[in-house]
Amino acid sequence: FSNIKERITAPHIPQHLRGGPIALITMGIISMAFSGFRGIVWVSSLVLNTPNLRGFPTKFLVILACLPGFFALSWCFGWGVPLNIVICVVSSIIFDAIVLSIRGQSLNFRLQDSDTLLTAIFIGLSLPPLCPWWLPVTGCSVAILIGKHAYGGIGACPFNPAMMGYATLLLCFPFPMSQW
Repeated sequence: FSNIKERITAPHIPQHLRGGPIALITMGIISMAFSGFRGIVWVSSLVLNTPNLRGFPTKFLVILACLPGFFALSWCFGWGVPLNIVICVVSSIIFDAIVLSIRGQSLNFRLQDSDTLLTAIFIGLSLPPLCPWWLPVTGCSVAILIGKHAYGGIGACPFNPAMMGYATLLLCFPFPMSQW
């Protein structure tokens, strides 16, 4: 919202729309965008009920849905995006394996769930390209160790682990997170 506030105070907005009116128009557009998610949920329920996709893990469908965004980010920002995703995937799997071995749980069953892979992809896509290597590692460590395992594992966390890692990075390291 701070970026929106900066843009709506720009001089190219007509005088009579500055301030409150443009803020209300902007919030209306944002609310219309969020109300569009209802249609996505409806369409996804239709897609998941088709005979060919029943039994196919939903997390893999979400990963497939991330591919257009991945290709667009890679085309716009270069090879930094795939590099971030590789660093995130490797570090997330390592952190998850360490915690699972400490907790005495089966590594094969838990790592095949692809929850860790999905968390790593979300963090990798949300980070600036060519950011320092420690930024994705730190975000993945917070996401896996605190966001996922501190609350008891898959399904027990009240927050999205990937966005918990992203929010931590945004609060702790604002300068590297703003270097797009």
